[in-house]
Amino acid sequence: MEGRVFFIFDYGRDRWKAEQIHDHLVSKLNQQACGLAAEPEWEKMEENGEEAIKEWINWGLNSSIVTIVLFSSETSKLKYIDYAIEQSFKRKKGLVGIDVHNMKNDVGDKDSEGKNPFKKFYVKKGKEKIYLKRIFPTYEWINDLGYNNINEWVEGIAKAIKE
Repeated sequence: MEGRVFFIFDYGRDRWKAEQIHDHLVSKLNQQACGLAAEPEWEKMEENGEEAIKEWINWGLNSSIVTIVLFSSETSKLKYIDYAIEQSFKRKKGLVGIDVHNMKNDVGDKDSEGKNPFKKFYVKKGKEKIYLKRIFPTYEWINDLGYNNINEWVEGIAKAIKE
């Protein structure tokens, strides 16, 4: 796949999980990926407010083809997650949702299940609302064997958006 994958996730809860998935794509599958700000960089963006986070998201989306939205218990409550999904859709980027609540974190704990953030957004086709959950795939990292299948997930959506 040509182009970059952009990761968006709940920084406080899922950073370690995101790093594992990111590293898998970059090292083993030879993908280009972005969306992992170093902790000091992220803290500075948070201190500078929502606009700084939006600028960072825009930077990531400018050179990406697919946005991977990692989600767990609190992700769907975060404004910057909503912004990234909205902007990805507006820019005709592919979206892949990955539920990471069953994935253990760096101390071996799992999170509780959260809401799929794609369920919040829809497009209208006539009078019908078509939710992004129906348009873009969502997977569960553990149960859907993400370690073995993420490349196919990303390649599949990248191919679909080119058509």
